Amino acid sequence: MTLLDILTSSLRAIGVKNPGVTLTADEVDDAKEILNLMLDLWSSEGLMVYATALEAFTLVVGQESYTIGSGGNFDTVRPSQVLDPAGFIRDSGGNDTRVDLIGFKEYQAIGDKETVGIPNSLHFEGTSPLGTIYIYPSPESALTLYLNSLKPLTSMDTLTATIELPPGYEAAIKSNLALDLCPEYQREPSQMLIKTAQESKKALINLNAANRLEPINLEYGDYKDYSQTIFNS
Repeated sequence: MTLLDILTSSLRAIGVKNPGVTLTADEVDDAKEILNLMLDLWSSEGLMVYATALEAFTLVVGQESYTIGSGGNFDTVRPSQVLDPAGFIRDSGGNDTRVDLIGFKEYQAIGDKETVGIPNSLHFEGTSPLGTIYIYPSPESALTLYLNSLKPLTSMDTLTATIELPPGYEAAIKSNLALDLCPEYQREPSQMLIKTAQESKKALINLNAANRLEPINLEYGDYKDYSQTIFNS
């Protein structure tokens, strides 16, 4: 599968292109823009992101806040979400301490944020272009933080490069892109397209939720699913 395959398939699904007809440069640019906007939105939905990232960062003695993103204190792709638990701290002896994610109010309520010890709490502030991570207590030594987060889905730009995605994503991307392209070309989506787009996305959300073993409360279109199972172990 290439980006050109995706764009062509989605435009063909809504009757803009016939089989074997090459896309124009304008059609490619418009469809690619809408696709990347869709992927950006999916990244913010959390459960449309198929993999969690576990990354190791060295902490500075006594430093309680760190920027994260390209060029930040933690120089990596800025996470779209830090998960709960946020990860763990590993000391020089190889011992691990769980780090829980806390909200803004809970972090603000901490009286002495310069307390030194082994961090067990983390607050993520979604500032941009760099996010900000606050940990408590401040590290007593050069400990290692293993951070558990979600990264944005990668935008697609190169038309002929091979794209490899987990099962189910090709169908979901093509059908949902076709649906998003309908207003651009004044097309009325068929009920079959609407159903395929909704059900393919719903299947990925459920699969990713099950893989993360977390409680979910989903609402997509007319579909609602209130799961009560499973928590992070």
